[in-house]
Amino acid sequence: MIEENDWGLNWMQTPWIVWGLVPFLAVNIGFWGTAIPLELILNKLMQDDSSFWNKWFHLIEYGNQKNRRQELAECRAQISLAHQAKVSLMQMCGPTAIIGAVTAGYLLPLWMPAVERTMPTLAQFTLQMIIMEIVGDFSLYWGHRVQHSSQYLWENFHSKHHQLGTPSALSAACIDGIDATLQASIPMLLAGLSARAHPVSFWGHCFFRVSQNVVHHCGMTSPLLSILFFKYLPGRADNNFHDYHHRYSNYQGQARNYGEYFTLWDELFGTASNLDKLKMK
Repeated sequence: MIEENDWGLNWMQTPWIVWGLVPFLAVNIGFWGTAIPLELILNKLMQDDSSFWNKWFHLIEYGNQKNRRQELAECRAQISLAHQAKVSLMQMCGPTAIIGAVTAGYLLPLWMPAVERTMPTLAQFTLQMIIMEIVGDFSLYWGHRVQHSSQYLWENFHSKHHQLGTPSALSAACIDGIDATLQASIPMLLAGLSARAHPVSFWGHCFFRVSQNVVHHCGMTSPLLSILFFKYLPGRADNNFHDYHHRYSNYQGQARNYGEYFTLWDELFGTASNLDKLKMK
């Protein structure tokens, strides 16, 4: 029973707030709260090899003649960081994000269980987060793969993101709205529905999901990031996994490393990278 004086439960009975507005805020906090610090750290690494941050963060390198600094500078000469930030702002706060929030605010209450507690138990939260991580990444895998398989989707939508051959944190949201829908909005909705998640669990997933996506584009490895995002667990994809995708799968067709959070789907469906065989395209 919901007690009349339980203000927490009272406002959590307002669907557009619980399933629309707060997830929208969680996504933005996850993105900007991760992207801005990582861009600042990357800037330090780009400027000074002896920086304090070099002890904890390392640029992803491939042993080419050009190092990451040169490649990133060339990428930003073509698509400036300011432009990437502008596109990211539009994706995070513009029409695609608003439509996604409105859709979630309308659809999720139709299938989600009634909220009876302001907070899930620790066991509920943990289980629901695990389910959402797995379902969300499986959905992302196919939302990503179909855009490489379909010439129409590639040419009109996903190829825009792949113009960033050497990505950084802000590059994560530098994508087309349809691309964002297929790889983010739909997977997050399916994840929440599959877990029948408590609102707090769903907010946590939205935050964690987007924050991870930023980390996977940051172009750096770090033991701190690996701990915070559970990268040491078996089957978890490290930062190199998606960075390889940008470098070696910059084309339409049978690409590699479609998943982002687990290597399982790529291993299961035969799309995991073999760097000895991959060629720049």
